[in-house]
Amino acid sequence: MDPHCREITSVILPAIRASIALKLKNEHGFTQQEIAKKLGIAQAAVNKYLKGNCSKKVSEMRTYIAKAGLSDPIVDEIANGASPEKIADSIDRLCAEKSLRAMAGAL
Repeated sequence: MDPHCREITSVILPAIRASIALKLKNEHGFTQQEIAKKLGIAQAAVNKYLKGNCSKKVSEMRTYIAKAGLSDPIVDEIANGASPEKIADSIDRLCAEKSLRAMAGAL
């Protein structure tokens, strides 16, 4: 597997999802089931993200994403009823950010 793909699937994407899930729960009152549906993932994964049950790398990346406000536009899209395709496209664009790939490689 390409190292960049590994970083995206094992660190960056889970960190993005965790950051989004936390904001949707804490700032918009979404339920775990609603978050799971919007992100296209299992409710158990949302539960894991909300409880912080993730690797140190994912946790550090999630903190960076949240502090930098990188997931805020996606959270706003979801809160404003964006389509699943729009949400997925926005997440894909964020996953492709070179700064996130560089940070994931440094963790």
